[in-house]
Amino acid sequence: MDIFFAVLLSTGSAFLVELIFRLIKSGSDPRSILKYSPVNYLSVSATVGMPHIRWASFFAFRTIPPALIMILLAALLNKYFPALPVYPYTLLVALLSSAPRSGYLLFSRRSVPAERWIHFACILLSLGAALAVALFDKNDYLVKLAPDVSGLRDNLWSSLFAALLVALYIDSTKLTKSAATSTRRQPSTYVIHWFDKLESIHGRQISEKADGDFLLKLLVYSILIVENFNRPWWLRKVENMFVRFPGSELTVGIAQVRSDQPLSDAESIDRAINKIRNALQEQNSYSKLGGAPSFPHEVVDEYNTGDGYREMVAEVFHDLLRLRPTAFGVAQPA
Repeated sequence: MDIFFAVLLSTGSAFLVELIFRLIKSGSDPRSILKYSPVNYLSVSATVGMPHIRWASFFAFRTIPPALIMILLAALLNKYFPALPVYPYTLLVALLSSAPRSGYLLFSRRSVPAERWIHFACILLSLGAALAVALFDKNDYLVKLAPDVSGLRDNLWSSLFAALLVALYIDSTKLTKSAATSTRRQPSTYVIHWFDKLESIHGRQISEKADGDFLLKLLVYSILIVENFNRPWWLRKVENMFVRFPGSELTVGIAQVRSDQPLSDAESIDRAINKIRNALQEQNSYSKLGGAPSFPHEVVDEYNTGDGYREMVAEVFHDLLRLRPTAFGVAQPA
């Protein structure tokens, strides 16, 4: 019977975590009646499309609510079901609360690779929080956190303290000033931000290697922006660590070229330019100054055969032509 009530408490705790996020999300909706919501809900799909994001704040935003609920659950279990271990039930909360937001989308075909990795990280952090809470199992201080069911009463000071904690959580996890309006469906800002950044870091290298071939240059930037979107810098660091294992061969670097050894971003760009140039020459695609070049879909298909990859590169390709035409030898529209 104790196990039944513990599972029931865990399920209710997971539901409470989901309710917290739904309330925040509802309050961020302009159509919502919850106009007072002081914090904006930011989905993973919106996060990966933003040029500026404080990752520590984002992961704190996704981890703190379930961690607090798991602490409350552990305190209740320690006080009212002391014979039961805590870890199975905190892990159950982590899994159940992650399922609606990260579990399903982790395997969804609609999610791009960058989104899947962030969902995976969110699930790992939630599981890590569950194990961290379980480390305090049978701790006297944890027991003191549990509310006394027989003596619950309104307490002004407790309410004020709780309100201060909520305000601290909201203030410390503000992600951006415009989180509610930043979505992946507004790609132009992201594309231009990363084009300007890549050009400032690797512009000379790319221009020298392209040697006046503007189609090659445009395609390289388009692919780099998409690959950076799919593989953030921190994930590329992880890939460069794993490729050191004997017999490993992975796609590494910002250009995501296949290698059996770690590559810097500059080294991966060199390999990518050679690969794309060879593919363009096979397709007899070449562009100097003049009209807007057509999108070489066969070359992109050869570079990466992933679902939706060609469409993503094409979107960036045409955005760059529209927003930075002179950088690729195309006359600025009058």
